[in-house]
Order: sequence, then C-alpha cells, then structure tokens
Amino acid sequence: MKLLIISLFFISLNSNANSCGLNSFTSSLKRALGLGESRSSIRKQKISPKAAKAKFDAAKSIEDLPVVNEKKLEVIEKFRPTTGTNENYFYRGDYKGRKVFIKTLDDEVDKFSPSLMFNEARHYHLMDLLGVGPKFHGTTVIDGKVGVVLEHVEGVLVKWGSNPGLRQAGITIKPSAISDMKLTAKRLDEAGIHNPKDMQFIISPDGTKATLVDPEHFKSNGPSNGAEEELSKMLETLKGYFAD
Repeated sequence: MKLLIISLFFISLNSNANSCGLNSFTSSLKRALGLGESRSSIRKQKISPKAAKAKFDAAKSIEDLPVVNEKKLEVIEKFRPTTGTNENYFYRGDYKGRKVFIKTLDDEVDKFSPSLMFNEARHYHLMDLLGVGPKFHGTTVIDGKVGVVLEHVEGVLVKWGSNPGLRQAGITIKPSAISDMKLTAKRLDEAGIHNPKDMQFIISPDGTKATLVDPEHFKSNGPSNGAEEELSKMLETLKGYFAD
C-alpha cells in the first residue's frame, strides 16, 4: 500500500511539476527515498564473460578494436600527466554529446605490436563488455598517435598504499564504492583476467562509486593472482580512507 501511495504521489508531482515548480522538490524527495541516481559504477554486462574473453583473445592489434566516428569527436583540451615520466599527451573532449578522456599511445609504439598500451586498450574493451570501468568508445588517432577514447569519470585516483588525494579532496570511501570494487574484481576473475597487476580505481567525489581504470599491466596468462585476491590486499591498504 505504501509503495502504491508513493507511486501515485510521484505521478501527481511529475504531471504538475511544470505548472507548480516542484521539479527540485521531487528530485530531492526521490534522492531521500533512494530512488534517484544509481550509486554504482557497474553496468549490465553486454555479453557473457566467456564471450567477452573470446573477443579479447581475437584482438591481435589496435585495428581489431572498435573505432570512434571521427566526425563526432571534438578535442577540447590537450595536457600532459602530472605524475610519472610518461611522454604521452592526454586530452579532454566531447563525443556524441558526452564528455570523454583520451589517452594516446607512445610515439615509439608500433600500432601492430602487442605493447603495454595496446594491452591497455584491449583490456578497456574487455572491461566495457563486462560492464566495468569507464565506457570504452573506441580508438582514434590524434597528432599521429593512436589513443583510446573513454567516458570521462570525475573523482580521485586511488591505488595501493598512501592516497593523499582522497584526504585533500575530503573524500571517504563509502560501502557502495567497496561493493563496486568487489563486483569488478569478480567479473575480471570470471573472464579469466588472472593477473590484474597494479589495480587502480577512480572514487567519485561523493565517495559512493569506484571505477576501475589504467589496466595497462593486466594479464590474462602467466601465474594466477586472482583479481579478488589482489583487491582484498589493496583494500587492506585503504582502510584508513573508509567512511565510518
């Protein structure tokens, strides 16, 4: 009965919102009832883990991965990473009306070679098929360099050990973000990514979502260090950043 009353209430509010100016009130009430924006970065899997792994194994070069429609990609800003010795350029842009982040490959990398950066692009495609990580729109070429075009994800990067960026931003990791990490690791294991070295996540500004990024060192062969096992060790180093 309560659910019926709430449903009818929303129908009434939504039908009269324009004339009564109740849009803001409706949105606030929906959030209070837990009916607003999703608190998870995890999407529905596009195909089964087995089928996703088959596509992953079939990709032998950058040309085997999806390619963006160049006419619908607008590059807005070019910048260098603030850490590390990487000589790549990063870009921010717009693709089909959505904010995107573009990471280019090293100058010396042959686009047909199984390089670390090709490995990263291939894993981003796999992650997208599994419904984890930022949405992978495809590859492109900017300034003569091959790059990956990804959904822009707001937040702070976290990895093993100390993460001062969380403290500086005043972000604590909420239980829903930890759930995102655990489900992400589970799906990687199901797809046979047994050595996800150097796992990194972007934690959303409100601390409720975690998005897996930067899979350039992931492996699907060699010694098995399960994603769930690796994540368990990583979470131990992050306990000081958990919400109370």
